[in-house]
Amino acid sequence: MTAEEVADALGVSIATVYAYVSRGQIRSQRIPGAKSRKYWRRDVMRMLQGEKGDLSASSLQSKLVETTAITLITEQGHYYRGRPALALARTETLESIAALLWQANEREIFGGDLPRVPPDGPGARLPDDINPLQRAIAKLFTVEFANPRAYDLSPAGYRRSGADVVRCVAAAYVGADHPSTAPVHEFLIDSLKADPRYADAVRHFFVLAADHELDPTTYAVRAAANTGVTPYAAAIAGLVSSSGRRLIFGQSASVARLLDEIGAAADPRDPIVRRVREGKAVPGFESKNYPDGDPRAASLFDVLRTLCGDDPDFIRMQAAAAAVHEMTGAAPDFVLPSQLLARKVDLRHDHSALIRVARVVGWIAHAMEQYHERDLVRPHALYAGELPVE
Repeated sequence: MTAEEVADALGVSIATVYAYVSRGQIRSQRIPGAKSRKYWRRDVMRMLQGEKGDLSASSLQSKLVETTAITLITEQGHYYRGRPALALARTETLESIAALLWQANEREIFGGDLPRVPPDGPGARLPDDINPLQRAIAKLFTVEFANPRAYDLSPAGYRRSGADVVRCVAAAYVGADHPSTAPVHEFLIDSLKADPRYADAVRHFFVLAADHELDPTTYAVRAAANTGVTPYAAAIAGLVSSSGRRLIFGQSASVARLLDEIGAAADPRDPIVRRVREGKAVPGFESKNYPDGDPRAASLFDVLRTLCGDDPDFIRMQAAAAAVHEMTGAAPDFVLPSQLLARKVDLRHDHSALIRVARVVGWIAHAMEQYHERDLVRPHALYAGELPVE
């Protein structure tokens, strides 16, 4: 139908027709070679029949995720099942947070029973130049295949395999052939032969980074879990999507380059001033979730200040952050102190290693909620392509 025909049928003005289109109540399609559009007769008939609602994609499909009982984000910080993550970070471990998010007993899911690993090692046949992310994904595929219990998708089975997945990803990122029963933060420090005083900072970081509600990687995990995959495959979906350049994971390389520039500059403020003067964004600042500053970043900065307040790298980062705030009013994102911590434990070239290890816990929690508490969702998109030729 033409716009005039629609207006006549509905008894409204042309402007009102355009308003219906903008609200998704009537679909339209441009006519090739012309400036005018045609409008879907079915939608007009639907409105004439008095049907309520609109035709946006969200109303035509069952949503993958409408509610969650796992994580709440507020401007003051985020909460795990109603408990403040900032407070939990003072005392808890990644394992105890997993028990909280997975609603399980920590001793039962993180006991001494490790998954079976193929004798030749999961990474033995991989190329030498494979990166840590690829190694982690390959390890999960290999260990899943070697452990039939991975296919037990009951709540108890999911939790047990979830613990295996966390340990396997940690092992992959430190280059270990086998996972360990040691607390993940201690295992990481020992395997990297890093300064032991940073073990508690890693523990603190892991708690803060375990989950952050429905970020894009978590949405990808829930989409995979919706189909009924194993915890290993669900984590693989999260790891794969985390490499996207639009995400904070993918932007870690940009933050790493900025830190390199700050470390090499005569004045640590120079790289900041140059970017702002050229109208470029400064990576690692202006969080979308926390307009007034990310509480996780402030919390981790406090821990690092206690540990290495006189460290030259830390002093330079603080000076650069102060310059950004003075020039733009922006506060550091969580990724900035996270990058500094990664460097201090010798993960300089694995920009997102720490956050990926921690986030596995949240991914498993969301996968369980999606699989065990939701029916299979089959969304339908709102078609906006060429109309069939009659």
